[in-house]
Amino acid sequence: MTKLRYNPVVRWFLTAMLLSPVGRILLPVPAGQLANAQETTQAANKQEEPVNGVQLPDAIWLCTKDDGYRGIWYWNQRQDNEYVYKYSGGLGTYCAHHYPFAIYVPAVDKTFFCYGGAAKEKNELIHMVSYFDHKTGQVPRPTALLNKKTDDAHDNPVISVDAAGHIWIFSSAHGTARRSYISVSKRPYDIEDFELVSIGNFSYPQVYYLDDFGFVFFHTWYIRGHRCLFFTSSPDGREWQPSLMLAYIQQGHYQVSAVSPRKLALAFNYHPHPQGLNWRTNLYYMESTDFGANWQAADGTPLCLPLSEVVNPALVHDYASEDLRVYLVDMVLDPDDHPVIVYITSRGWQSGPENDPRIWHTARWDGQRWIIHPAMTSDNNYDNGSLYIQPDGRWILIAPTERGPQPYNTGGEVAMWESCDQGASWRLVKQLTAGSEYNHGYCRRPIRAHPQFYSFWADGHGRKLSDSRLYFCDLQGNVYRLPPKMDADFAFPELVVPVKTEEVRKEMTTAEYKREESTTSNSFETPEETNPPGEDNPAKSGCLPSGSLQSTGDGDGSSLGLLPSRPLGLSPSPPRPEVLLHPPGTPRDIPPAEYTAKVGVTPDFCQTDPIFQDLPDGGANMCGPTAFANILFAMEKLGASGLVPEGESTETQARKLLQELTADYLKLTSHGIGPAGVAEGVYRFLNDRGYPCRVEWRGWRRAGQFRSEKPLSIPWICQSVMGNSWAILNVGWYRYEAQADRYRRFGGHWVTLVGFRTEPDGPVLLVHDPARRSGPGKVTHEVRLSPLQSGTLAPWPGYPAQPGKGMFRLEGLVLNPHADCALLDGVIRIELEDPTG
Repeated sequence: MTKLRYNPVVRWFLTAMLLSPVGRILLPVPAGQLANAQETTQAANKQEEPVNGVQLPDAIWLCTKDDGYRGIWYWNQRQDNEYVYKYSGGLGTYCAHHYPFAIYVPAVDKTFFCYGGAAKEKNELIHMVSYFDHKTGQVPRPTALLNKKTDDAHDNPVISVDAAGHIWIFSSAHGTARRSYISVSKRPYDIEDFELVSIGNFSYPQVYYLDDFGFVFFHTWYIRGHRCLFFTSSPDGREWQPSLMLAYIQQGHYQVSAVSPRKLALAFNYHPHPQGLNWRTNLYYMESTDFGANWQAADGTPLCLPLSEVVNPALVHDYASEDLRVYLVDMVLDPDDHPVIVYITSRGWQSGPENDPRIWHTARWDGQRWIIHPAMTSDNNYDNGSLYIQPDGRWILIAPTERGPQPYNTGGEVAMWESCDQGASWRLVKQLTAGSEYNHGYCRRPIRAHPQFYSFWADGHGRKLSDSRLYFCDLQGNVYRLPPKMDADFAFPELVVPVKTEEVRKEMTTAEYKREESTTSNSFETPEETNPPGEDNPAKSGCLPSGSLQSTGDGDGSSLGLLPSRPLGLSPSPPRPEVLLHPPGTPRDIPPAEYTAKVGVTPDFCQTDPIFQDLPDGGANMCGPTAFANILFAMEKLGASGLVPEGESTETQARKLLQELTADYLKLTSHGIGPAGVAEGVYRFLNDRGYPCRVEWRGWRRAGQFRSEKPLSIPWICQSVMGNSWAILNVGWYRYEAQADRYRRFGGHWVTLVGFRTEPDGPVLLVHDPARRSGPGKVTHEVRLSPLQSGTLAPWPGYPAQPGKGMFRLEGLVLNPHADCALLDGVIRIELEDPTG
């Protein structure tokens, strides 16, 4: 029996620590203890049948059959609020830093998998092994391999399969208090009997078997309580190369990895001193093209290991400077072996809405640079899923992004998302679970995922101990539950049908979860949270779902019978007040019944049109500049000149214009752009072009010198689009908290006002929305205004809570999919001194 060895880089450090208790814990199991364990295991393995109850260090060797599939329930870090824990639930496939949990083996047409199971009599972690037979569609009774004598899901196992078909189980530890184990099946493609190969200590195992090379193994060792990243390899799983320390920056790291026959890749964050892991931040990446002998950054810059400085060539993005936490989710290599990293950013570690928005991102290396896009949001830092790159280039994400029965706890309802433009925009293809009893979480991608067993996860109550069931889905999005109780040796998984409800998402697309920026040098505005600038409907860029991922029905999910992003009863729709054309205290000068002169001449550019892909974030944050560009093109059609660059096509002109706007006038940051930035940029651009103007902002947010103290009224809004006046609307995305009658803002968006008409039941604004989700081509949305009669706005960074009464609710826009409603946060009115229309 061979234990993992240490490389010369850290051998001196470990030797120097021999005299300390910590040092002794870090060393491998003493030879005598290891020999005793080996003798005990060998004695058990001499029996014709596995022997139950053999005592190992910190565990009990079982190697017996169980009568069903039960997952472990686990919690971490109690909180003094309704959400109870930092993260919690059914965590049989936890965590993001363990991989893989499942592998498809074509030779026998089976997907082998492992998971953290639970003992029948108590919530104690059992390492379980099983498979799904694609020929029969059945699963056997799972094999219970080890009882880890803990409920800590950090001790979950991962799985590998070697060239001969032997099943390997790497049983993790969590820190240095418990041992880790490596076991292998005695026969190829068989889960009945296992041999214990080694006992040692490693955490967060990520292991891969490469043909013609052997095992590559990323793992963590704890040094002084800090999580340090290591790598080793082995031709056979028994003799291991000395472990190489890859990184030890301040208080350590969490990591995700990916491999191909040509590349080993690792992405990681770091834990700053003195705050530690709850302040995890920054995104780093390193790779090796010679099986771990040498390591480099994505651009080929050689790395001197171990990495120990915060700023180093492996740094992808500095999130520490933005005071954002970074939670790693997944990583894959595309067909060119370029990495795509999936991760979540948030403002803090605690569960609950105060740390919203939790924004999913992808970071893709295109061979020259990193391209980072926001994707969608979810409601817990530990929501976790998997990314798949299809042969036709589409990206698929399967993850619990939708609000679950225990909102703001780990997991939720599982959804399938699709991107046709390498993460620049996303479309919600299908919600896989709905009306669930418990939250679903940690949807894991098998190696060589078979279309019948495409993602693997567990469920569990988010706030209290519960049972936990195991699930998988196919590529079509059908979900199956593994049998919790089996009366025979084999059983069929149970098809899970989502609960139908009358309330469904009104739109099935998103990419909105960028953050809206609000600051300029003349503003005291605090940075906006998320501004989903928003692009999601692939139809607007000509990218439609294909094959098995085609949507059904009219695209809003109604034919699927899906729940909305938050379950019924938890966050009902806000009250719909009667329309009040003239709220008390507002001017009553009446505009005409209709004004549509600008509808035909105003374009409707899509901010993430492929022609804008080389602009900041591929246009994902450009709703403000795009809304203004619509106006400038209309002005030129009505007789102005010098506002739009020359070009061989409208698309080329728009691209040049947006390049100039975002570079010199409406400058974007990672937060987008807010009222102060838009107002100042519009004012400077028009005056620089020889068009003196008056720019006025009316709304509840600050806008420096451009903010008016006068109230926002329907007549004033309508007059803002007439004649030589033009208007851009700032839309706020809100969640409605019914019990408190409170509206909580989590992002915003800019749209162009192009006209209006008055109907018997109230005014209708005509709007061009630059978001992809608004539809293909030119679409003029009819938006009704309904003043709120009650309620408050929850505090927003830099703003206290304030009355909601009198604010306008907007009905007719395609909502951000995580919003209960859209409110009009304000209007920028641009009035030219020289008429152009």
